[in-house]
Amino acid sequence: MVLLKALYDLLDEAFEALKGTGFVKDTHSLKQIKDAIAGIAGAGQVYAEQIPDVDVDETVTSTETDCVLVNLAYAADYTYALRHLRVKCSDPGARIVTLKLYEYWNDAFQLMDTFDIDSTNYATYHSLMDMFGLPEVHSDSILIRAVHDGTIETIPIECTYRWAQAYKP
Repeated sequence: MVLLKALYDLLDEAFEALKGTGFVKDTHSLKQIKDAIAGIAGAGQVYAEQIPDVDVDETVTSTETDCVLVNLAYAADYTYALRHLRVKCSDPGARIVTLKLYEYWNDAFQLMDTFDIDSTNYATYHSLMDMFGLPEVHSDSILIRAVHDGTIETIPIECTYRWAQAYKP
């Protein structure tokens, strides 16, 4: 976005300098180019897709902060789109594994939704739609944690996802 703004400013200066000199006869074409760049630069939220290098392999415990599956941290002037999430949990036995979706709202994380994995559904590769009823999650920060209702056991869980980031001026 900064590069587009700089290009727009440079073209604007060139347009003004050449106007009326006779060097450029078709100032209408220059104006069209300048307006096209302004349209792109003013788009605001152009997402750039990011693909993690590795899958996330974690261990679910009874402490929520121990198992973070997704952490798209808050950064001023940016927003995120979480896509293509898949979660696969090992058999929790008699335990229930709860996935918690947090989004950044009103300057704080808010718990938006939860999803339980138990011995009847652990074999599924769960998607965002399965768990939270959303094809994508859009927010200024996104956090997904997992916790189980036991005291001692640990349960392996893995996750893979894609995310995109956009600058929002």
